[in-house]
Amino acid sequence: MRRIAIYTAQIFQTILNVSFLAILFTGLLIGANFFIAQSFAQTVSALPPEPAYCKNLTTLTCQEETYASRKQSILEYSGRCLKDETAKAEGDFLTSIAMIEGKVLKDPNAFKVFFDEVKNTLISAMESESALSAAKKNEFRTRLKSLRWLSAVDHIKMGGVEEFKKTCGESGLEENASYTVFASGAHYVVVCPGRFIAAMEKSTGCYSPTLNLASMIYTLSHEIGHSIGGNFFTFDSKNRNWIKSDDSSYLGFQSCMMEKFSEFQLKDYGEASADYWASKAMARYFEKNSKLSHELTFKSTMAGLCGTSETSRHLPGNVRIQDLIGGQIELRTQLGCLNQKLGRSCQI
Repeated sequence: MRRIAIYTAQIFQTILNVSFLAILFTGLLIGANFFIAQSFAQTVSALPPEPAYCKNLTTLTCQEETYASRKQSILEYSGRCLKDETAKAEGDFLTSIAMIEGKVLKDPNAFKVFFDEVKNTLISAMESESALSAAKKNEFRTRLKSLRWLSAVDHIKMGGVEEFKKTCGESGLEENASYTVFASGAHYVVVCPGRFIAAMEKSTGCYSPTLNLASMIYTLSHEIGHSIGGNFFTFDSKNRNWIKSDDSSYLGFQSCMMEKFSEFQLKDYGEASADYWASKAMARYFEKNSKLSHELTFKSTMAGLCGTSETSRHLPGNVRIQDLIGGQIELRTQLGCLNQKLGRSCQI
């Protein structure tokens, strides 16, 4: 009986010890959870409030801009300030474009320097892309470094009037730019005179307009992005035709676009991939130029998309601003948009 009593006492003591340890462990666990919760709450509360514009980047960009209003302002400037050039050209299209471009682009060398800066920014962004292999990065780097800006006049001389008008319109004053490849393999970015007019700050005067280069970051980085975009065209000299080929690096991007933007029936995704690279370049440009107002620069540089409609190759402007471009986390970070749920975006 005594042995049973001893065993009973030992068992009881063991139960007490286990219970004490359980209570102690539970207390420590509750304390740890409380500490973690408090730390997390402090971290969340420490995040700065987002700027109001983060809720809708399209509203930020387009509240005072429409495609029609921008086109109207270009036509008004042309009517006020380019009459002499048009008259002096006497109906010769090349002469007319040469005189217009010379007037709206006072310092071609300064623009070329800016173009190269944007290009180098995109090269830097591309090189940090973890999804690309070293071989693909080297290929893209080579393509980007060989890319040049081509003036409107030189484009007409090399490609002809009709080819130029496809991008810049009958008068050359469309707010547009293009990525152009010649049969030789040489490739260029062409900026229409109308796009330079749209970038003029306070252009009510005719003789001393100021070109707001920062407002052209998106246009240039988008067109430069085409040189490493999702598809390429090469000229088959034997059959005298152009052959399109898709880059396998973009298969995942294309699948993502098909899924997330399924309501839009794009025939190819070259424009979307150019927007992707534009978002990367703009984010890197903003990072390097911290004194620049990122909010105002984003607004001015994206304004050309306001009110643009869906085409067989382009998403509507509001979707491009808010989701395809404005949904990229690097760009949102530079805009101070850290807390909002991201819109639709795809990665290479």
